[in-house]
Amino acid sequence: MTDVEQVPILDFMLVRPASEIDKKTARRKYIHDTVLVKGANAHIDIDLQSPENPSKIGKLIYQRVFCESSGEIQDIFMTVLGILTPLQARCVDTPNYDVQPLDIGDLGRHAYVRVEDTFYLLPDTIASSNAPLARKIAEILPILTNTVNGSDDEFVADKLAGQIRTLFDNRALATVVYDESQYTQDFQLSKRALFDALYILYIMRRWTSVNFEPIMNGLRVLHVLEALAIDELYATGLTGHLNPNDSLILHMLDEEYPGLRGWKGSVAIPEFPLIATRSDLAIYLEARPIVHPMFAQLYHYAQPFNSIRPLGVGDLKVVKQWLVGYQPGEISDIHNVMQGETRDRTHRRLEKTEDTFSYTSTSQQESTKDTQSTDRFEVKREAEQVVKTDLNVNANMRAQYDNKVVLVAVGAGFAYNRSSSDQQKIAQNFSREVVDKAVTRVQTSTVQQRSTTKIFETEETNKQSFTNTNPDKGHISGIYRWVDKQYKAQVFNYGRRMMFEFILPEPAALFVESRLRDFEATINYPEKPVEPTFKTLNLGFSPADITEPKFNELRQKYNLSTTYPLETKTVAFVSQEENGVFFTTEKVSIGNDQWYAKSYVCKLGSEGYQIEKLRITGQIWFQDHNDPPKGETDLNICSLRIDGTTVWYEEHTNRMYVGFGDNYEVTLASPYVLNRDEVDLVFSFQDISRYDLLISGTLKITATKLLKWQTEVWWTIVDIEQKVINATNLELKNGYESDMATYRNRSAEIKATAIRDLIQGQSEAFNKDLIITELRRQCMAMVTKDFDAYVGDDLLTEWESMGTRRVTVGYRHLKVDTTGIETKVEFTTTPHNIDYPVPILNEARDKGRYIQFLEQAFEWGRLGYICYPYFWATPPKWIELMNRTDDSDPNLTAFLRAGAIKVLVAVTPAYDEAVLHFLSTREPWEGGPSPVIDDPLYLPLFEELHKQQDDRYGATPEGDPWAFTLPTSLVYLHGSSTPLPTVPKITP
Repeated sequence: MTDVEQVPILDFMLVRPASEIDKKTARRKYIHDTVLVKGANAHIDIDLQSPENPSKIGKLIYQRVFCESSGEIQDIFMTVLGILTPLQARCVDTPNYDVQPLDIGDLGRHAYVRVEDTFYLLPDTIASSNAPLARKIAEILPILTNTVNGSDDEFVADKLAGQIRTLFDNRALATVVYDESQYTQDFQLSKRALFDALYILYIMRRWTSVNFEPIMNGLRVLHVLEALAIDELYATGLTGHLNPNDSLILHMLDEEYPGLRGWKGSVAIPEFPLIATRSDLAIYLEARPIVHPMFAQLYHYAQPFNSIRPLGVGDLKVVKQWLVGYQPGEISDIHNVMQGETRDRTHRRLEKTEDTFSYTSTSQQESTKDTQSTDRFEVKREAEQVVKTDLNVNANMRAQYDNKVVLVAVGAGFAYNRSSSDQQKIAQNFSREVVDKAVTRVQTSTVQQRSTTKIFETEETNKQSFTNTNPDKGHISGIYRWVDKQYKAQVFNYGRRMMFEFILPEPAALFVESRLRDFEATINYPEKPVEPTFKTLNLGFSPADITEPKFNELRQKYNLSTTYPLETKTVAFVSQEENGVFFTTEKVSIGNDQWYAKSYVCKLGSEGYQIEKLRITGQIWFQDHNDPPKGETDLNICSLRIDGTTVWYEEHTNRMYVGFGDNYEVTLASPYVLNRDEVDLVFSFQDISRYDLLISGTLKITATKLLKWQTEVWWTIVDIEQKVINATNLELKNGYESDMATYRNRSAEIKATAIRDLIQGQSEAFNKDLIITELRRQCMAMVTKDFDAYVGDDLLTEWESMGTRRVTVGYRHLKVDTTGIETKVEFTTTPHNIDYPVPILNEARDKGRYIQFLEQAFEWGRLGYICYPYFWATPPKWIELMNRTDDSDPNLTAFLRAGAIKVLVAVTPAYDEAVLHFLSTREPWEGGPSPVIDDPLYLPLFEELHKQQDDRYGATPEGDPWAFTLPTSLVYLHGSSTPLPTVPKITP
């Protein structure tokens, strides 16, 4: 180590109020805008509200601020322009001769403002102020400057006064400045003109850059001239120029310089002469004009912008420390090793985290389809009977009596020969029936086991071995001692500063809120799973919509085994007992109006159909022809009942035989609905002999039957679809429950996050910078009245200095074209509009003036602060504040818990005037010499801070350095042959 650095460890301020400025200093170093009046008050500051106010600009600004106040700074601007001379360039054939022509050379010699095509020159030179003594002032200024900056020759005030008198034709300076009652007219008007020019420049600097130096120099010349005139009166014993008995000026001066009027030259007055040395002349020539605060603050004068005032002045003192050396401290550890013993010491540190993840999903699906084909012969008996009848006519008579009816045929008779041949035709119908049997089995087994396996292992092993093999030393002990650092420290004074003190409420409020908002914005909080909308069955059609085309579509889609029912069909009535389609009986020969009936059970398999027509084929023989006398009823009757309902009824007279061909149909009066598959068929005959009948019916399906069938098919499809939907819904339910479990676990984990964990700091240096930044922001709010709760007086907060500029950017990407014969690959450019963030130059420049000033005007890096307890916040916040803590940094803990905080901030040297000016005007001072604002606090601070030259880099040591010791975590073996390192000595 070759060098030791002095490290600052503590900054502090010794603050005290500024000393009162004495009357003599106020007269010498400051130029007042005064008027000499008769009476007791010889010198008074100009009265802006007096009707006799000689200041033209003063009258206008007073009227605007107090009598016609609008609060708009632009009104002030237009008011000042009203007393300036407008100038225009001669750019048209018919110029406006009511406005003076512009000399473009003046634009380079003077500050100016431009409103459209009109220019206004500002009175920023002695000559442009229109002061009567402007020319003389311009001639006196270099004389005074050369005298102050002259050689080491002895300074003679009378010689200087003589040089100035020659410019006034050797007139006494007292007569140049005073007459019998007040200032001379030229002197008074010159001072008035220069002060008014200064006021105009002070106001217009808000709109353009101005230079105060020439006008201030003119006022300084008048200030020196007045001091030399008073010295001349003192030197002549009040007899050379003015009559001491009659002069009102001497009475007035006696108010400012007590004893002057009674002085006869015998005893010197200590204050006189005012300018006796070159240093005295320099003080008068560096005096600052005092600006009335109404011109500096404008509307803020009637309603102040900010009531903050400096706390006072203080000396910035820094405690620096430097390292002196190292020394062994207390015992840290002792290792004992007996003779002949070997001792091992192993320290192992292991950190291990394990998290396992696995996922298993099993799905099994089975589909079986069985196709069966059968060939079947269905034997259907169809009997066709052909009846051939021969009639032979002969002559005979036949009579028959059956106790009731006597039939007689005379003269002509006939023989009825009936030969019948029955032909039976067997028709075989070949049909092929295909049955598709499809069985689908789906089995899904899903097992999810979720875990994560991550192993992080950190192992640290320290092994020490101690072996005592020296028999001469016996048992030994190794003693370890802490190492302490020796330091020296001393106080260094860095100079005087103007100080501000602020009491800020809850300084950590924004920091805590920002951490919470950042946590909200960045946390990956899970979205609560949306409960699934379980699928419900909606086939989109009703049973009645199942037409034959629709059914064919559904049969293919759902593999249905049924067929669409026939709308109409023809069925034969087949007797179950006789197992045939013929309904026949042997000859029964029942006559005499007797009835014969026979019942058959027929299975039609057509439940739900209705019989619309019957086809009757066959023959019926009656016992006789039943030809009753006229007026009597004796009929051969045949009828057919189905389930007790007569569906066919016929009466035959004079006929013993009735035959029905293949096309004989009976249309039912009203369709008969079959309510079951079996029917009871009852044949009823009157006077029947024999019958052979074949009955078939034309059936039409009823709407009820069709709807029932459609409904069955519809429910079959419903069952199929419902199974699919149930499987899907089960999957949705399982997924939802799994997601909800994950959601609840993650939510519980996040909710377990404590606020104190979110507001933890980092390193001590980081925390310190964080605290200083927050305190800076809140101090800025106090100084600028920005960044606070009330937005009505914001100046900077809403001042947007960033805008956007739309730029069309071409993105190049590879395009592959395969539409042609050959594939083309090329890079193409696609234009996109992007809004680039860019500064708004005018806004950025104007806002930048404030930012630069406020950042540089205060020594933000040297903030001093004291945290006050939580109870200075409102009681509802006490518990929250008390529980805020940072585990590693007590300073951050105090900051987080503070209900209020006191901050002490120093003004950067050379910015004292600018800061005071900003507090009065809310306008940053842009450099250069400035007049002084007339304020009871301003002048003492201004004077106090200029008594000593500030030095930001050098420092003066105060007192003697002192020594102290700090422990470390290092250890040192006692009695080691390697000494601790030494540190070279330094001289502070």
